[in-house]
Amino acid sequence: MRLRLHPLGCQKTFENLDLDVARKNIELYKKECRANGWEADSRHVLTGHQTVIAETDAEAIAIMRKGLDYFHRVLMRPQRETQTEVLTKTDYYRATDSKQYFDKRLATLRERTLEEQIEAGTVLCGSPESVVKQMKNIHKALGHGVFNMTMKIGDMPDAAVTRGMELFRDRVKPHVKDL
Repeated sequence: MRLRLHPLGCQKTFENLDLDVARKNIELYKKECRANGWEADSRHVLTGHQTVIAETDAEAIAIMRKGLDYFHRVLMRPQRETQTEVLTKTDYYRATDSKQYFDKRLATLRERTLEEQIEAGTVLCGSPESVVKQMKNIHKALGHGVFNMTMKIGDMPDAAVTRGMELFRDRVKPHVKDL
């Protein structure tokens, strides 16, 4: 399936590598479950998303952008240094195709704008109405049963996190509770 999520939650057509990768991982997981004697259903499949919900899309994007900047610039620095060590000083990615895939994936993630991350379905960000659309589109593409939403990103103000959780409870959950 070709699916793209618009930053405001509208569907567009394009080849979505992130949802394709997620779909393939879900298929592999279900195949392994069957090989081990049980059937996984949607309740056994979880996707994780950094999430900001605010009154408007613009407000949510501004909050998310600031939180992600701190997250990547400060909190992820040790992980990036460790990844560099693994890639350059060990045989962990000795196979050329594995190293090339990992390098390409990291480059793609580094170059992606917040709007592109929203479109790719890797983050949930916007007004309650936009987040509902994003969640429904991701669920439609993957058929999973659980969203794991990280609602505190970087140094986001606690008031913004609390408000986002209230908006989820009051204006998002009623529309997605049966996914």
